[in-house]
Amino acid sequence: MQLHMTIGSHRRPSATPSFTLNCRRPRWCPAQRPMAAAGANSQRSQGVLDVAVIGGGPGGLAVASAILTTRPELSVQVFERSVLRPRGAAINVAPNGIRALAAINADLAQAVLALDCTPDTVKIHSRDGNELNVQTGEQRYSAFVRERGGPQSLCGWHQLQSLLAAHLPPGLLHQQAVFDRYEEADEGVTIHFQGGRPPVTARLLVGCDGGQSAVRKQCIGDGPPVFAGAAIWRAVLPPPDWWPTNASDYLFYGEAPTMFTAYKLHGGSLSWLGVAPWPEERLEEIGGAGAAYVQDTVARQEAGEARRQRALGVFGSWCPKIRSMIEGADALAITEHGQLYRHPHSCKVWGRGRVTLAGDAAHLATPLLTQGSSQSFEDAVALGRAIGEHGPTPEALRAYEAFRQPQMEVVHRTSVQEFLKRMEGKPTQAEYEINDELGVWRRSFPPLRTSKGATA
Repeated sequence: MQLHMTIGSHRRPSATPSFTLNCRRPRWCPAQRPMAAAGANSQRSQGVLDVAVIGGGPGGLAVASAILTTRPELSVQVFERSVLRPRGAAINVAPNGIRALAAINADLAQAVLALDCTPDTVKIHSRDGNELNVQTGEQRYSAFVRERGGPQSLCGWHQLQSLLAAHLPPGLLHQQAVFDRYEEADEGVTIHFQGGRPPVTARLLVGCDGGQSAVRKQCIGDGPPVFAGAAIWRAVLPPPDWWPTNASDYLFYGEAPTMFTAYKLHGGSLSWLGVAPWPEERLEEIGGAGAAYVQDTVARQEAGEARRQRALGVFGSWCPKIRSMIEGADALAITEHGQLYRHPHSCKVWGRGRVTLAGDAAHLATPLLTQGSSQSFEDAVALGRAIGEHGPTPEALRAYEAFRQPQMEVVHRTSVQEFLKRMEGKPTQAEYEINDELGVWRRSFPPLRTSKGATA
């Protein structure tokens, strides 16, 4: 989510990393995964796993891919609480996120770039639909990102999730597997699930289960995240009749902290997002501070309808086009949650023993800087590299944490500080300036290599 769209003048770019990607659609096939990885997971799926990943979002799936890139002989399984299906969010994979994916697998990064739906034109509107400004070509935010960092991909969250899932060996991802708790012993971690699913034992447990992580709750025990005072609604739907055929526009209505955006995804679906201040005393209405982002194992129609009505309560009196997008979405495709975050000082410890965290479970920031998915992919590269060097051991987890936590802390702290300023209506730097000054877009990563060491 970009909270500040106007670019203005900028400096000429310094040299960006030498890694480049061809943005044409690649000849990519999941069957190109090493056969050893599929075999290992098939043979040992009923016994003790090497690594169990809780959370099958893009970050958890990237973690599994990275581990199998460096250690294809390991048995790795991913357990996702929901089912893979289209749902509301769109996601931006920044240049550093693309390069992190390329370090795992260059063809995978190419495939993510092929999903890019970056709009040709950005149109800024008032709440009643009057067009205030149009940005095209080099005026756009995306042009600055390419100049200063490299290629990025704006795509559907569910599209990215499905692509990463297809990259893994068959049978590795388990859906509707709701984590309950774990028990740690000297030689492994036994993981228990809700709903009668049999427990599994693994040498390592990686919690990639999002900002309201149940793994974090047990491992770190630092309570729920902090509510930032905003509610967010998202949905995907077929383009309405009024949307121009083949138009690649980004429509922006309102201004921070209350705004509504819409644009086409790769493949033709429309994605919209609404953000508005929300009182803390009504937080439980939108899931509370402890609910998962995907609130139901299989979403219920009536829950989706209630989310729709709350979105209409905020945006329904704006222009008719906004109302038509909210009313035109399938109830099961609407997501809703409070904007939550954790203070950076509470995220200095990411794990203990045979358990670690990655992505939002480790370092829940805010949408500002649009670095959420990209930082989770950086986590995946670092964790894959550490397990490649140390094997599936606690030493690998501590090496990963020691490397990544200081890197992430500066991004985390800046994201939270600048988001809260915007919610308070204070003047702030534009997102593109902050990312550029931090140098995050220009991060690069050596490709992961298969380890020649024996499994620890």
